[in-house]
Amino acid sequence: GGFMNMRFFYWRTGPSMVVAFLLMMASFHTWTLFRDNPSAGDQYITVQEVRLEQHTRNDSAVTGMFSSLCIRTVTNKVSLTYRTIPLKILESGVNVCPLIYNEYIPCHDPSYIEKIRPQLDLSRKQELERHCPPIKQRLFCLVPPPIDYKIPISWPT
Repeated sequence: GGFMNMRFFYWRTGPSMVVAFLLMMASFHTWTLFRDNPSAGDQYITVQEVRLEQHTRNDSAVTGMFSSLCIRTVTNKVSLTYRTIPLKILESGVNVCPLIYNEYIPCHDPSYIEKIRPQLDLSRKQELERHCPPIKQRLFCLVPPPIDYKIPISWPT
């Protein structure tokens, strides 16, 4: 009985264990090659809306295939909007916050913390903690990037 348990640690089983481990890791990662759904980065590329419209090409084969392809861009308004219950996204898209909100952090808004300051325990430094405003007072607009913001390098997926 004891010999069977020690057989696992026999020196010849080492290479076969390494091969088994490598096969297990390879089979674990092969799902990325054969899956049907898009990668996580692909689902955020929908910047433009494609709508059907009469195309004016002379080539009949191309006209038959692409008879009604036109790209319309959605322009967002610069407007300070607040979140509603239930959440509604307009057909025109989400508004862009004014430029003064480019450094805005939702749950660290100094003006909101000043309003609730009398309710906080300053001896415990609660004014430095995260305090999110009620849902109806939360902004619902896209915060613009800072003026000197550089787009990060996109890694291949």
